[in-house]
Amino acid sequence: MNRIKPDNPFRYFNSSPEVIRLAVMMYVRFPLSLRNVEDLLFERGSTSATRWCATGGTALARCLRATFVPRCTEWMRAELGGPTWRVWVAIQHDRIVGNVWLGAIPKIPNPGAEREEHAYVSNVYVTPSARGGVGRALLDAALADASTRADRVILWPSALSKTLYARYGFEAHGDVMELKRR
Repeated sequence: MNRIKPDNPFRYFNSSPEVIRLAVMMYVRFPLSLRNVEDLLFERGSTSATRWCATGGTALARCLRATFVPRCTEWMRAELGGPTWRVWVAIQHDRIVGNVWLGAIPKIPNPGAEREEHAYVSNVYVTPSARGGVGRALLDAALADASTRADRVILWPSALSKTLYARYGFEAHGDVMELKRR
């Protein structure tokens, strides 16, 4: 029996499928232009971003919009209605240009005088055109909230974000960075 292999949409591009999927997911999630997606891919080492955006990007974006966006929207509605997750967004000209998510990780109670939660920072993102302070303002807001309820803040940084988090006092422990609150 002959099986036809489906075409690999990434076969002609020198970026990894993970990087391309991330950029296209950002295109779907945020009001980004294809130029913004090109910038995201270029920042991660892609030299074929223009060709990718002109060919495979729109097809993958349509697929993601049909599957990922409804699933993610449902999750966000459920989680933001509960006590675990909070989100801060930056808005410019009536458009979301950035966000940061903060999740609470409950700890087992102990008799000591310490808080009963850790905090998890996730999905810090600012569109390229809005960078230059917006990310810091979002992170400041999330960390201020975390300081009232958590004794540690953890995150998994990207290679490009490690220096930003280090300036806030986060320390690397393997793939994870941690900020201890006193």
